[in-house]
Amino acid sequence: MTPSSNAGRVAELLQSQVQRPFSAGYDASSKAPKMPSRPQSQGASLQMLDRRRISGTQSAISLSSGARTQGIRPGTRANFSRVSSAAELLNQTAQRQLLVVNHQFSSGRGTGIHERKPSTISPLARAKAAGTSGILEDQEFQEAAAQLTLSIDEIRIMQEKFDPSERGQMSPKGGRSGGGPAGKRSDLSLRPGLSVEETETLRERLQIYKMCRKVEPELPPLSRDKLADSPGKPVVDQTMLWRNAAPEAVNCWWPERRKERILVEKEQRAERHRHAEMQRQDSITSICLKYSETLARKHQQAETVVALRRSKAKLKDVKKDDFSSDRWLTFFASISFVQRLSEDLKLKKMSAGEAHNSEEARELLARRGGLLRVAASMIMANKRIKERRKQGKVLCNCLGSWKYFGRIFLSFKQVTNNVVRLQRWWHRTTLHLKEARNRIAVRWVILERAELAKELNKADPIPKGPPSRRGSAQAPKLSLEEKINLEMLDEALRLRCIENELRERRFHFLPELQTWEGEIAAWRAEHQAWLEQNKASLAMGSEEPLTPFQWPPVRPSYLPPDRLRRQQGDEHILAMWRAARRSKGTCTDFGSGKDDKNARNLADPKSEPARPFGEEAADEELARWGADPAAMPGLTDADGGVRHPLPC
Repeated sequence: MTPSSNAGRVAELLQSQVQRPFSAGYDASSKAPKMPSRPQSQGASLQMLDRRRISGTQSAISLSSGARTQGIRPGTRANFSRVSSAAELLNQTAQRQLLVVNHQFSSGRGTGIHERKPSTISPLARAKAAGTSGILEDQEFQEAAAQLTLSIDEIRIMQEKFDPSERGQMSPKGGRSGGGPAGKRSDLSLRPGLSVEETETLRERLQIYKMCRKVEPELPPLSRDKLADSPGKPVVDQTMLWRNAAPEAVNCWWPERRKERILVEKEQRAERHRHAEMQRQDSITSICLKYSETLARKHQQAETVVALRRSKAKLKDVKKDDFSSDRWLTFFASISFVQRLSEDLKLKKMSAGEAHNSEEARELLARRGGLLRVAASMIMANKRIKERRKQGKVLCNCLGSWKYFGRIFLSFKQVTNNVVRLQRWWHRTTLHLKEARNRIAVRWVILERAELAKELNKADPIPKGPPSRRGSAQAPKLSLEEKINLEMLDEALRLRCIENELRERRFHFLPELQTWEGEIAAWRAEHQAWLEQNKASLAMGSEEPLTPFQWPPVRPSYLPPDRLRRQQGDEHILAMWRAARRSKGTCTDFGSGKDDKNARNLADPKSEPARPFGEEAADEELARWGADPAAMPGLTDADGGVRHPLPC
């Protein structure tokens, strides 16, 4: 057997001892380390290691270190069965200790226990003492390997049985420096104030903790990449890299290839230009055709109009209608311009002194200056209004883009604008209503005075002939005018009565107004058709329209009639006056015509029927029409109604 083979076997044994956390010296089922077949003390193992300083050991160390450098990791999951992190920590500690011991053996320093003479018991020592070259026989090598294995097992067992509650130092012979059995000295016994029972309790808790640590499952790894469900490293898509690195992608940038590609692109660009030019020519041609057709149609229409005008149909009426409003404005502007020129000519003919002393010139200049100021003010006001409106639109757009508060503000602003618009309308309407009331009041006073004069003449007629001279002096009497003034209604009462009557008339006037709106809409449609028919008849050359013109329907009014039907309106006003006199200053019962009759019927309880809505309906008829009293929710159970469900 050669030295290299011996060194290789020693390295394999060392590597197997270091890399077996549970296979050789540990039983996974019992969670307790197996004892070696030939136990030895720790001191003997150290002495045996001290005597193994031979070249075979050095070569084994070098081989083991070479195996580690080649990527062999002892005690890993890739090489052996799965081990815990605690077992890996113990394996690493044992490996470091073994390397330290081997380094001390190989260094050969003359300090410490290495200076002692090697023992002649081991085969290595005997071989060295005999002066041989360190070559061992098979039996001697097996003995040395067995001793080395036992020493490693003892070191592992010592580390696994480490008890933190005990402290002491290892003696060179394998014992402890402390006293007591097995050289142990309890750290718990040295604590002051602890009884024996408390010490035993602490030891039991420590043993329980050790057993729990053995039974507990293995801790998960710190890195997530080592888990079974780990997604692993992300895969980078290198398709674009491989495509750019392909020979085709690299060769496309050769000068010859680039020239060819440039020529192809140039031809394509020229083809696109030709296609765009053709499209442009086609669009221009289509537009020209469209314009030519439009011009031809316009020319034909112009010829038709000229032919119609030459037919001398309604030439006079056409001439009258041609003088429109824009011509009137042009006429007024021309007159104003001519007047301005005449005034300027008159001022230029005057000398400086005459113009300064002339009253007409001063008035003209003042009027012109005032006109300029007024025009400037109007222009500035219109400009400011336009700017404010523009700013208001921008502000409204900004507020409308808000989510909540801007729209709420605009809603409030819209309410304010509606209120202002309603107030303006009511202001205009109030003026119109007051004007109508005053017109009725003037007619009221005239009719009231005439009616009172008739009544007072009947009550106290004017005596005929001269007054008698005999008798005593007569008492003074009021004149007719004074009596009329006393009998007339108060001004405030008169106006209030007129307002109430007109308000009632407006209310009853609403249906008539709605009917008139429908009639006027129908008349407008008919009038539009009549205008089209009249134009067609004029185009055909007929002088008279086919159908006569129809006047629009007259809009009804709630006011008493005037002018042509003034007598009828006076009767309405007199009826209002009589109703006001009957109300005795309250204006609660007045009206005219049918309204007074209805008021008298309502005031008379005898004329009112007992059942204004007919006879009482039976229960069967009510149920048939869905008006059964039992189905009404407002009635109680006693009345036959339905009770409301109670709230939850």
